[in-house]
Amino acid sequence: MSSTAASAAIAGGASSWARAIVMISPYTFSAIGIAIAIGVSVLGAAWGIYITGSSLIGAAIKAPRITSKNLIRFWTDFWSGSGPLKQTFPELFRLARNKEAYIGDYIVHRNGSIHWDLDFTRSVQDWELESVSTFLDILYSTKVQGSGADTLLWSTSGKKDFSVSNYYRVLLPRVAVGFPWKAIWKPKAPSRVAFFLWTTSFGVIFCEAVAIYGVIVAIILQTKLESVPKAQIYAPESLRAGYAIFASGIIVGFANLVCGVCVGIIGSSCALFDAQNSTLFVKILVIKIFGSALGLFGVIVGIIMSAQATWPAKAA
Repeated sequence: MSSTAASAAIAGGASSWARAIVMISPYTFSAIGIAIAIGVSVLGAAWGIYITGSSLIGAAIKAPRITSKNLIRFWTDFWSGSGPLKQTFPELFRLARNKEAYIGDYIVHRNGSIHWDLDFTRSVQDWELESVSTFLDILYSTKVQGSGADTLLWSTSGKKDFSVSNYYRVLLPRVAVGFPWKAIWKPKAPSRVAFFLWTTSFGVIFCEAVAIYGVIVAIILQTKLESVPKAQIYAPESLRAGYAIFASGIIVGFANLVCGVCVGIIGSSCALFDAQNSTLFVKILVIKIFGSALGLFGVIVGIIMSAQATWPAKAA
């Protein structure tokens, strides 16, 4: 086949696709656009809530069961004490020869007992002995088993399975003494309001707003549908109206999808930063508020696009 014939065949195939698309009813395009606006928006909201919720649950997993000692890093992972050892003992972390070492690299079995054989770049100085003593006390107070696979456990339970009651204890404030703190520190806001603010701060409400955006735009697009005479269904005005509603639904749906994922990721960061360093929480929260505006931009553009949906009967 010559190049001219091949080009003609390609052009013929492209024109056949164009004719097939033109033959699709503009009402079909409109229905697909409305479905995309609401369906993809709900998908974005669910995706964002899943990302945020998984981080909220994962923030409570802080108690690893050490067995094979080849999956948990000695300095950087949270396995002993009140946090990663590199944060609790930064001066000793700077002396470590291998800062990415696993727990198994420092464990030695002697006479049926476990000993810690640490590797530093220099000898310990006199002023560092107290820190080293505290460091070793934490190491030898941590329970290390000898066989099996390393697993992560809930910090409030020795069982590996998740339970609502254990996670409820994680969320409860811990009071060491019977101090009348409720009369002084407990907020006066009702519990429903407090829960609303808590979920808002972690982005759950913002993710739900993404789905609401899709529902609102779908209702607006549905009001743009008008009946036209059968002879004018494929008129240029009808096709333009159907394509405008279709494009509006795509813009709103995928803009809300991106918005939901972004809000979920930022909400996840808020949860993790709040668990590790509360001073960064407000900064990340401000970024999340601006990230939620992406959905509003998509709604505005979609409404502007839907304004082009003028059917022949309405134009007459």
